[in-house]
Amino acid sequence: MSQHLAVDAESIAPQYSAPSHQPHLHSLSVAITCPDDIYRLCHRQRGLKQEVLRVISLTDQYRVIRSTVVSRGTLGTFVTHPREVYRPAILAGAEAILLVHNHPNGDLRPSSADLALTQMLYRAGQILGIRLLDHVIVASSGYISLATMGEIPKDSLLSGEAVHR
Repeated sequence: MSQHLAVDAESIAPQYSAPSHQPHLHSLSVAITCPDDIYRLCHRQRGLKQEVLRVISLTDQYRVIRSTVVSRGTLGTFVTHPREVYRPAILAGAEAILLVHNHPNGDLRPSSADLALTQMLYRAGQILGIRLLDHVIVASSGYISLATMGEIPKDSLLSGEAVHR
């Protein structure tokens, strides 16, 4: 099962690489209405050999502004901090964000660390005024939406099935 840690900046600095942006996602014509839309945008992430956490910054109409990789890890772990996750959204003037990360081992089940990270980032977003709408985990077997599992409060318009294989 995947393990994720939230650590201080000194621990992240040696492992953190500059965010990478996905130009094909920088289109205000792409609107997100359900977890299937998120998966269609990020399905290629399922084939990666290391865990990668991506933040998709959205307008108030849930249109994609930017997609940014904020953390790269190993086969089963990555480290991140709320400031790294929300930085691209703040710079983009986003109203909301989506999180996407992959499980290279193919297991869709969120780890306890995945769930704790999601709750921490949800609370950080409440403070910043940038809503966390969903956290989607992708793997070779499909994807799972933590929002539709009930792990994120229902304050978004996104709807759909929790697990899709």
